[in-house]
Amino acid sequence: MIYLGTFAFSVICIYFASNEEGKRNRYFIIFVYALALLLPTIIAGARDVTVGTDTSGYLSYFEAVKSSNSLVNALTNAYLRRAGIEPGFILLNYLVFKLNLDFPVLLGLMSFLTQLFILLGARLNREKCPIWLVMFCFYMLFYCNFLNIARQGIALSILFLGTYYLDHSKYRTYIFYIVIAGLIHNSAFIGGILLLIIHIYIDKHRSYWKSLIVVVLSTSVLYFFSDLVKFIGRFIPGYIAYLGYFNNQNIIFSPVELLYHVPFLIFATLYYKSLLKYDSCFFTNYLYLWIDLILSQLGAVVGPLSRISLYFAFYKLIITPEFYMIYRTNGPDKISTKIVLYTIFVSLMVFFVWRVIMNGYGFGMPIYPYTSKILGIG
Repeated sequence: MIYLGTFAFSVICIYFASNEEGKRNRYFIIFVYALALLLPTIIAGARDVTVGTDTSGYLSYFEAVKSSNSLVNALTNAYLRRAGIEPGFILLNYLVFKLNLDFPVLLGLMSFLTQLFILLGARLNREKCPIWLVMFCFYMLFYCNFLNIARQGIALSILFLGTYYLDHSKYRTYIFYIVIAGLIHNSAFIGGILLLIIHIYIDKHRSYWKSLIVVVLSTSVLYFFSDLVKFIGRFIPGYIAYLGYFNNQNIIFSPVELLYHVPFLIFATLYYKSLLKYDSCFFTNYLYLWIDLILSQLGAVVGPLSRISLYFAFYKLIITPEFYMIYRTNGPDKISTKIVLYTIFVSLMVFFVWRVIMNGYGFGMPIYPYTSKILGIG
């Protein structure tokens, strides 16, 4: 239970720091926040190469960067270009190498940056979502998946940080975040731009029928994702190497993905009016949950769609804490509020145990059981 113990320590630290902001010394609060991110960073950095689907690939990329004489050579490395590795990620590898640090430091740094950007995004949205509850949801829903797809995890967290600016219609700032995220993982260009287009359209046309059209059109366009990627691949070298490789013509219904998404939709639907009053952006976020569900199922046909669905799934980090907040601000009594909070806790922990501990949550490289030669575990 190394994961759950680590998460519990981190969430407690974040709970303390977020509640003490403005009451204690600023540097002390920063120290507590850093302490909260430390253990998950160590767990990610010290893991064996066999923990996480893409971890062995990251090692080969790191070795390729180390074999380059300069950053320019690393950026033009034939192996990395064939693999479609983005310049931002190559730069991150190169910095670790130039500092004479080794591969575990790179793994830890990737995890730390992901957590840091999500924490900063949670702080920007702290008026409507408790920081500690956002981080708890992240640890339960996404942390372990990002041991599999750490590169995209950084990109997703960068766009989560930019969510605040998207919700406040600061589109230029959000585009900046899309570019930065895209330099780490190419999928951010498609996911981020799609989020931007949908948000702008819905913000101008708050109509149920028009919004339904948006859902249908966006998912239909992405259904032909492989052809879209081939077209983009003509202009961006290496892009097709990552996204265009998977095109399964056998439609496979995924009950696991359904169980993962439906509970959030049920809660969001039951509390729709209350959530809409609490958060003016909830209407858009609610549609994102539906798009996430549809894309996750279409991922059985066009594999990379499951990756794109994560950009919509990340809005669970905002919607889930809002279930608690509407009861905290408008609930009939404290007991009801606590029941809602405990329900969130138990539901997410049950899901974590089922998906991660019971099923391993990895494709041939499960992240559970956790093993680490550095820490002497396993």
